[in-house]
Amino acid sequence: MKKFTKVLLVASLLAGAGFSQSVLAATSKPIPGSTGSLATHTEALTVKADGNGGFNADFGNTWGQYINGVSGATTQNKLFTDLYTFTVGGPAETSGTVSAGFTSTQDVYIGAFDIYNSANVLVVKGENQVVSNGTNKNDFWALPDGATLSAGNYTLKITGQVLGSAGGYYGGGVSVTSAVPEAETTAMLLAGLGLVGFVGRRKAKKAA
Repeated sequence: MKKFTKVLLVASLLAGAGFSQSVLAATSKPIPGSTGSLATHTEALTVKADGNGGFNADFGNTWGQYINGVSGATTQNKLFTDLYTFTVGGPAETSGTVSAGFTSTQDVYIGAFDIYNSANVLVVKGENQVVSNGTNKNDFWALPDGATLSAGNYTLKITGQVLGSAGGYYGGGVSVTSAVPEAETTAMLLAGLGLVGFVGRRKAKKAA
């Protein structure tokens, strides 16, 4: 995955979450004890093909103050698990980011951002970085550089806790890029192999 793709994903998320241009490191916010769990949310990623065997996709979730609109059944301090399924057709590199917004009444804590294979084995572990615009804390996670996937079915798993008295939200994006060498790389490889073959033939002629 080219680094500029990841940079674009990060930049768009930070801009959408209302971050200032000067992003400062911040300490993790305190997380209160949970008061139960929300129903697991599962959906297939809506992907957009990149024309080179890979795809891009965005995702997100929003919680209101009440569970299913029932007054008194609040979402505050409830744990959540969101599962986004997708399929990879061949060897690929992946990158992705997710961030949670924060207001005085809406807040979400993200505890994990990982990819599991069809056997429910962790294959890509997300990395947490808490960032701040100087006033409000926001959670930000990214998949590590150079993360690779083989052909198969996968699940992007996001877990955390709704902290806001009026619920909260998060949003993110993921890219999967075919690991097939680019045309320029292939040309250089072929040129190198051709040179090796040429040298080998010259040596064989001299020996004869």
